[in-house]
Amino acid sequence: VEVLTALSVFFRDALAIKNGSKSLLKDLEQEAEKVAFSFPVSTLLNYYESTNELLKLTQGNPNYNLLVAQLCVNLRNK
Repeated sequence: VEVLTALSVFFRDALAIKNGSKSLLKDLEQEAEKVAFSFPVSTLLNYYESTNELLKLTQGNPNYNLLVAQLCVNLRNK
């Protein structure tokens, strides 16, 4: 859950940078800039939405192995 939350914030920051704002995570600002300029907005938005969808799934009692596998599939296919 903590990793998904961090990924969500990271992709949010990459989207913000892509749109001319600044990163809120100062520790990962350079990495977010690299990601922001490596992918189009649509891909970054898909990554952000995918991580948030998976975060919602953690509210129940998920199989975490399947959740991680789904995250990998989502990041690879989008």
